[in-house]
Amino acid sequence: MKKYLGALLVALVAAIPMGYANAEENDSVIIVNKYDNEIEVNFEEDIDIDQITDSMLQTIVDQSADLNDESDSVTIHSIDDGDEVNEVDEEYLNENDEIDTDNTFNLMAAATWNVSKKVTGSYVNGRAQQIISVARGATTTLSSSYTITNKRTVSLTGGGSLPSGLSGSITSGMESTKSKTITVNRKFTGPDKKSSYNTTIYYITPFRDTGTWSAYKSNKKSKKYTGSWSQPAKNGAFVEWSQNYK
Repeated sequence: MKKYLGALLVALVAAIPMGYANAEENDSVIIVNKYDNEIEVNFEEDIDIDQITDSMLQTIVDQSADLNDESDSVTIHSIDDGDEVNEVDEEYLNENDEIDTDNTFNLMAAATWNVSKKVTGSYVNGRAQQIISVARGATTTLSSSYTITNKRTVSLTGGGSLPSGLSGSITSGMESTKSKTITVNRKFTGPDKKSSYNTTIYYITPFRDTGTWSAYKSNKKSKKYTGSWSQPAKNGAFVEWSQNYK
């Protein structure tokens, strides 16, 4: 039995991806991109590596491969939630929604709508948006501030407008629209003067949670409405990263 347990332990340890296991110590991990190439992912010193999920890292690496098949590394510069953008909903927002642990939750708003929502996707990425390109050996800043918005959305199946008061009932308990602004004070650096790469391009990728909803009037017989929703990811709505180009 001891011999069997020992062999099992060795097998389990061998199965751990060494890049992930030593990420905290080495500040880097090795991830295989969608084209089966190994990419080194580096992190700036003040980043909490545990804040970014494996799926988010895979997304960034795959986006980098689509943009540039010659780069062998990616650097993560920041992972944050951005700033809340004030929005006015149609209806009073109930702050006491009950959320089930199985990623589904039901809520009542103003005793008029029964709304059921379900999460169908977590950390769904948007398009990688370029911030700035910096030449080898150079350090530069933006000529004007750069802002990206990660919107909260609600849509009705088949299109059209939502019935009165329904929007606020659906968005109750959801994350608000978020934005991230990079100011002109931020400095960006290019590849080292001795590097074989000519340019460093900086990007930002937004991440969202997505789902579906259904609703009907609670105080009388009503048509059932359905649709979809999305919101900024609750932890890590924006990931800023860069890669080098030849």
